[in-house]
Order: sequence, then structure tokens, then C-alpha cells
Amino acid sequence: MENHKKRFGFTLAEVLITLGVIGVVAALTLPSVIANYRNEQTAVKLEHAYSVVGQALVAAQAEHGDMQSWDFGYTYGADISTVSHITVLNDFANKYFKPYVKYAKDYGYKSFTQLGYDGVYTPINKTKMNQAGYSIILSDGTFLMIYLGTGCDNKDEYGNCTQRSFRNIVFRVDTNGFNPPNVSGRDSFIMSIDLQTHKFTMHNYGMGPRSYYKNYCSSDIDSQVCGYLIMMDGWKIKDDYPWRY
Repeated sequence: MENHKKRFGFTLAEVLITLGVIGVVAALTLPSVIANYRNEQTAVKLEHAYSVVGQALVAAQAEHGDMQSWDFGYTYGADISTVSHITVLNDFANKYFKPYVKYAKDYGYKSFTQLGYDGVYTPINKTKMNQAGYSIILSDGTFLMIYLGTGCDNKDEYGNCTQRSFRNIVFRVDTNGFNPPNVSGRDSFIMSIDLQTHKFTMHNYGMGPRSYYKNYCSSDIDSQVCGYLIMMDGWKIKDDYPWRY
């Protein structure tokens, strides 16, 4: 007597329906997964860059003494018209920074345009910033530009600044190198040395509670406080961070 066995399987229609459902689910979830990954990687690389710069400054002080005794042609409050950016930054980078970091490429003093970099765009009005400074690529591919930060000392009757002086040394970091989006607060952040207190931290530290930084990060056209917000959150880009991918 012939032994008949039941055979189980899927019809072509069932397979196609299943693949269609999987495709729809993937289309809905994959962008979110990719965005979360990019946010995580941004925070990780920002923390790493902060650690690299901080450790370099500690090593430099171990060899050259406290930062306030460093001689690179610049003092806090110096009028910008009396200071050569190129000389100051070359001296600083070559004596107090580069010997203490691992980097893949040294560009020297150049502007974004000269580097072939698309500049940094502000997240609100999309203004392109074409800064100039001493630039290197760190060993993990992070782009870092060092430049001099200024503050306004005097304003005219219309509120226009008539005299500016130097206040800090700024490190602008782009966590994915020259690759887009090149947007401040998304893949570009700044950290700095306050040359009055000689403290290194993410830029604009200690100005208020988290709510202050979140609001300022959301409204600041250059998003200068966003890196500190990420630092405050334990080097995480939280769900309410204004410039998530």
C-alpha cells in the first residue's frame, strides 16, 4: 500500500506577501536604525576628540609647565589688530599640541575653502562659515581646526562691535571628517581653552542648567553650546537633542 505523506510548504503568493511585509517593515524601521547609529557614532567620536585634546594639553603642561606660562605670542584680551593669527596658531600647534597627538594628516594654517572642505553650515539659517585655522586629521578620521576666539570689548551707539580682543583658543571638530552634513551641532562641535581661567572644556561651559543649554542649542545659529549639552548628558545624544539625524 502506497505511503502518502503530507507535504507542507508555502505557495508563491504567500512567499511574495511575506517578502512584501518584510520590505514594508524594513522601509519603516531602517531609517530610524541608521539615524540612531549615526547619532551614537557622533557622540562616541566627539567624546574621543575631547579626550585626545584634553590629554594632549595635560602632556604639554607636564613638559612645558602650567598653561599660563606658555609663550606663543598671545595673551588674553589682546587686541585682534595686534596679533598674527598664523604666527600664534603655528607656534601653539607645533610646540604645545601636535607633539602630543596621533594624527593622520597635517594641513597647517588654511581656510575651509583652501582645504577643499565645504565649510560649516549653521543649522537654522544655513549660513556657511569659512573659517581659517591650523588643521589636522586625527588618526580616527576626525577633522580638527584650531583657531582664535574673540570677544567684543566696545560697541558703537548702534550696537555694532568696534573693538574685539582674543579670549580663547578654539578647537572645531568635525566627527566624520570632510563628509557631509557639515552642520554645526550635528557633526561639527567646538571646544576651547579659556585663556583667562586656562580651563579646557566644551565651549560655553557652566552657563546654566540643562534646560538652558537645550534651549540655547535649539536657537543658537552657530549651535556653540550643543557639544556641552551632549557632554552634560553623559556623551549621549538624547531623544530631545535638537539636531539629531
